[in-house]
Amino acid sequence: MVDVRTSMIDLHFDSNTLTNPEKRSDIVNRIEELFQSHFMKRKCEGAFGESYVVCFGNEDGSLTCNLKSYPFGLITLTFEDCLDGDESFTNPKLEDIRKELHRNFKIKIEKIPIIKRGSAVPLYFTTADERILEYDFTQVVFQRESPYQNIKILHSPTLGNCLILDDLQNLAESDINYTHGVMKYGSISYTGKEVLILGGGDGGLLHELLKENPKFVTMVDISFLKKLFFC
Repeated sequence: MVDVRTSMIDLHFDSNTLTNPEKRSDIVNRIEELFQSHFMKRKCEGAFGESYVVCFGNEDGSLTCNLKSYPFGLITLTFEDCLDGDESFTNPKLEDIRKELHRNFKIKIEKIPIIKRGSAVPLYFTTADERILEYDFTQVVFQRESPYQNIKILHSPTLGNCLILDDLQNLAESDINYTHGVMKYGSISYTGKEVLILGGGDGGLLHELLKENPKFVTMVDISFLKKLFFC
């Protein structure tokens, strides 16, 4: 299966430039001339309220670009391709297009790196504050919808198996050094002791403490993870 790649470039114009139909048309024409070297031609276009949308593409549709202009001075370019081999869209090629646009317009131009879509294993997740993260997951080890949350265990060559709950990353096998640091592994013996864990979270600390043969471990946490995985 060939992944579909999506990438984006933003062009920042003066706020009144794109509300002028003649100026906007000239900008679109200049972008079209640049795209001809990438074998993309204008396929369709139309106005949607105060925005204007133009679709470019190559002959077989394996590479397309949607241009959208906004009245406050922004043009977004959204590229999608499923090309193979040397013809495939890459981040260096995207940077070349950004540089061409900058030479042409002499304005602020920003790019968003390529996102790979359609893979059999999910690669992208967000942090709690909505920042996107890309992983090198290669295999779905486990997946289930429990009464409490969506559970995934995905395998990564760099992280090992990684626990994902409701599409938020919880822990991975590579986190063992952090867990050992929290419990001061090797410096403190928990054998025969009563241990209280406040905020046990994913249960990784509990798992490691039980290997020390403690007398009893109490874990207090507001989540149901201990019920799901350790009961």
